[in-house]
Formats: sequence, C-alpha cells, structure tokens
Amino acid sequence: MNKKKIAFITHGMQSGGSERVISILSNSLSKYFEVFIIIMIDSPSFYELRPEVTLLHCKEGPKPSKGIFEALKSNFNTYKAILKYLRDEKIDLAIGFLTTNNILTTLAAKRLEKPVIISERNNPLAQTATIGFFWKTLRRLLYPRADVLTVQTSRVKAFYTSFVKEQKLVTIPNPINPEFDRTISVKKKNVILNVGSLENQKGQDILIRAFYEAQLQNWQLHIVGEGSQRDKLTELIKKLNLQESVFLLGKKSNIAEYYSSSKIFAFSSRYEGFPNALLEAMYFGLGCVSTNCPTGPAEMIENNVNGYLVDVDDIPALAIQLQNLAKNDDLRRNLGLVARKSVEKYETEEIVAKWKNLIERLLNQTN
Repeated sequence: MNKKKIAFITHGMQSGGSERVISILSNSLSKYFEVFIIIMIDSPSFYELRPEVTLLHCKEGPKPSKGIFEALKSNFNTYKAILKYLRDEKIDLAIGFLTTNNILTTLAAKRLEKPVIISERNNPLAQTATIGFFWKTLRRLLYPRADVLTVQTSRVKAFYTSFVKEQKLVTIPNPINPEFDRTISVKKKNVILNVGSLENQKGQDILIRAFYEAQLQNWQLHIVGEGSQRDKLTELIKKLNLQESVFLLGKKSNIAEYYSSSKIFAFSSRYEGFPNALLEAMYFGLGCVSTNCPTGPAEMIENNVNGYLVDVDDIPALAIQLQNLAKNDDLRRNLGLVARKSVEKYETEEIVAKWKNLIERLLNQTN
C-alpha cells in the first residue's frame, strides 16, 4: 500500500526551534507517510533528516527585495514554486510553519483543493508589530480558510478564536528531541546555561546583568546560540568585566552535552511561542529559572515546585533566584527531579501521535 504524501513548508532548516520541531516530526512521521520539506532557499538542514525525508527548495539563493513591488513579485514566485511542488509531487496534505509560509501554503493548497494544516510557532501579540500590516491582513483573511491551525499554548489559541473557528484550532505542544540521551555520565560543572538565538526577544542582556548582580564566585554563564545581538552582548560582557565568566559559545549541534554538564538553566526571554530550550532543560533535570513571558513558561513551570518564574526584565529577581539555585545543591536537585517528571507528557511518541491522528483525520475526510 502506497503511503500518503505530506509536505512541510517553511523558510529553511537552519538552527532554530521550529526547524528542530519539523525535523523531529518529519523523521518520526516518515514511518507512516512519504514526507517532503519545502524550504524557500537552497540550503542544507542543520538537523539530521532520515533518508526517507525529501528536502526541496523554491529558490537558489537569497535575493533581498528592493521595495514593495519586488517583495510582492518574490512572494508570488515563491507561491508558484510551492504550488508546482504540491502538484508535481502529488502531495496529499500540506503543512505550513510560520506566518508568511502559512499564508502562501494555504493559497497554494486551496488552489489545488488539498487539505492544509498551518502552524503558528510564536506569540502573535508580540509578533504583530514585526510582521507588518500586509501580512497581518492576509493572516486574518486566509487563516480561516485553512483546515486546521495548530498552536502550542492555550493563550495563543485564545488570540486566534477571534477570527478562526474554534473547531479548527488544535493545541499541540513541541516534542522533546527523541535523540537526547539522559543516561550519559557527564561531570556536572558550576555552569548556568542559556540556549537561544542572540536576539532581543531572548533577553540575554538581562541575564548577563543578573549574573553580574548575583556575584556568584566560581560559576560561569554559558550562552549557546547565534544572532544579531552578538556584538552588543560582547560589549556588555566587557563593560561588566565578565570576560572570564560569561561565554558566548555560538551554535552547537551537541546541545545534549551542555544540558548534561550544566547545573542551572536560566531562560530570560521577553516573549515566546513555546520555549523548546526550557522544555529540554527540564527534561534533563536542571534547576530552572525562567521569565514568566507570554507564552509558554507558565504552562511548563509551577513556581517553587519544578522551577522558578520571575517577571520579564526583572534583573534583581532573576539574580536572587540564580543565587538560590547556585547556593543550595539539594534545592536545585529536587526542583530538577520534579521538572524532569513534569515534562514526560512532551515526549516524542505522545506528540507525534497527536500529529499523526490529525493528519489521518484530514486525509480521511478528503477520501
């Protein structure tokens, strides 16, 4: 029996939260479906993909748009490329990831009368200012035409109920990477770990200032990730004379080793969709402190039970909780054990089953 064909449509497969989720879902779902990933620009996947997963691209390389007309032309060409792939590869169901891809995927899939799932991966209230009026308008017009809109948290779902029918909204959180091995024996170090792109959204400037204020002797802060704020963060580290204790490590493919060898995880985001890095740190049993940013952390952390929540941009509060975790081994260990148990519901098998059931339901409706 031939497998049904499904295609994820996203910008690229570089290092990032949504890209990691697509790789996990694609590899897992390839047991049941023939899986394609359609990306905008030709580039390799940062995450390993099974041979059964086919990676396709719409354009050969980046070409910045000079003005609104070139931008419209570029997006129209991308739409045509998606349309062609869906038609030529005889895709049975399309899955868009992120706002602009969701819109283009919905247009292409509905043109071919194919079922389409779209997926939002960030906080729409914070995102509204960055996507612009044009895409915001198209979002309101086209999201209701999709068969299903998947979101990651109840707060994000509440935002979309104003213009998408509730029966079309499905909440599915992110899965934990099935390749993570918690059994490896690694010596723990006095390291506070942060994982995330070096962008204003992730608030590493606040974390660095809180680490400085905490005045923790014989502790280091390791920040894994890359982004546009690297130079500013480097200057801040120099300004606070923290060159011997705060390190910007760049992107790392062996992230499990950093979770395993660190003692504390500090998450300082100003807003999120669903924080993969926090979920992973809890899975590895780290003592965690996170900003109570919209959305995600409060749905994962029960304050003082399996971690700590502090207000966004609250440097003194973050510094105090870093001190608490650094100076109390038993507290840190107990919080980590509860955290580890509390995120079992996010293990890959559970999340993949939800996606599989959703896809099969839509495919059966079209037969």
